[in-house]
Amino acid sequence: MRFSVRPYSTLLLIIHICFLISPVSYASPRPNSTDILGSVPRAESNEQKTVEGEHERRKNEFLGKYVHLPPKDRIQLWTQAESARNVKGMYVGAQADMTNVLIAAGTDAVENLVQVIHSGSLRARVDAVRILCAMDRFVPANEKALPSEGASIVVEPLNLRGDVNPFLEVDGRRIGKEGYEAVRWAAEQMENNYLHFFARSFSGVLKQDLQQLPLERQFDTWRSAIIKARGLESVDDENYSVYWTLGNILIDKLPDSLPTLIRILDSDQDSYVREGAIYLIAQGDRCRMRLRGTEIGRRAIEEIHRALMQGNLQPVYRSKEIRENYWVELSKQFFDDEFRIDSTSTWALYARAFDQFYGAKTTITKGDGPWQLVEAKPDFRAFITFLTNVDANFPGWEYPYCGQSYYEVFHPMFRAKMDRYHEQWIRFQSYRRPETGRSDADTHP
Repeated sequence: MRFSVRPYSTLLLIIHICFLISPVSYASPRPNSTDILGSVPRAESNEQKTVEGEHERRKNEFLGKYVHLPPKDRIQLWTQAESARNVKGMYVGAQADMTNVLIAAGTDAVENLVQVIHSGSLRARVDAVRILCAMDRFVPANEKALPSEGASIVVEPLNLRGDVNPFLEVDGRRIGKEGYEAVRWAAEQMENNYLHFFARSFSGVLKQDLQQLPLERQFDTWRSAIIKARGLESVDDENYSVYWTLGNILIDKLPDSLPTLIRILDSDQDSYVREGAIYLIAQGDRCRMRLRGTEIGRRAIEEIHRALMQGNLQPVYRSKEIRENYWVELSKQFFDDEFRIDSTSTWALYARAFDQFYGAKTTITKGDGPWQLVEAKPDFRAFITFLTNVDANFPGWEYPYCGQSYYEVFHPMFRAKMDRYHEQWIRFQSYRRPETGRSDADTHP
């Protein structure tokens, strides 16, 4: 999504993609209507005995009625969902379910969401923008590269399953001209900085602007934001969004950004900035380039070690014991390739892709029934060693990606990346010793 706007004067930023932010409850200035859903029963009081299956029954009944309401009434209930008691039939979690219905079930509520953006309470206006952006990026579960990976938006009673594709631009694909122009207006208006900031963030415009900044200015903006946010454990939405998104951009720019990160560890005295630099370098080793494979990368590892031994870090690594334990964990990653291979890891996703795309049988299933977890085989750690010897830049082949592993399947180059990795997997398998099952990766790149 591109449109001309005045530059944000102090903070440039991005937040986690619109659908990753939890729905916020809003109070309506008008009296609550309790008759919209007709005969759906009221929520039980805390003193009433919970009946097994009652929550699911009420949820199914509520959503079954909600989806068939006129768009105006759907939005009215959504904005009134401050608690489980103020609307007939409401239950804990109802607003999140209503949000998912609004995103996935269709686009007939766009006009009413646009009205909220122009005249609702501030938080409702921000969340309406978020929903419109998510609605525009929504894709059914069967349209992604690995449909078996499930869906992040699931409303079982209505058989709604899908995801918000973070790699799609907000361009009116589903929400049309009216919805797009409302998002654009929210991002361009300067009367309310909060709405301005998050509209630009949700729509992706701020990320685009940050990517266009010169590297030196990106570092300056990142440094300022992480200091104002008071480090990695920040609860400051705007500053957190700025430094977090800029951090991913700086990781993408490795190795060009590595000299500045090393210089920060060597000479910057701000403890928040130093700790943030360690995080970026460590993440870069995981998803952009293997540090031990280049001279400057090995220097970065040494600087991390020195910084952890010296201290002057916060808010996470204040104590000597925590810093020493962290260095042990980082050393395993840097030198021994002990990457996560559990079911929610990036390498487990790749292993499942190998299975589904190429029939490679690279996964292990743990657990029974609905609790089954599909992990990568331990061989994948030896495979990482093999890839590192082939090309230290292999994590960035086709594209670098440091986000949640689940959403990587939406990247338009995901299949191309898997094809390239699988080609190397075949080579890796050919170098294995039949008598031991071990790999000769260290001697046969």
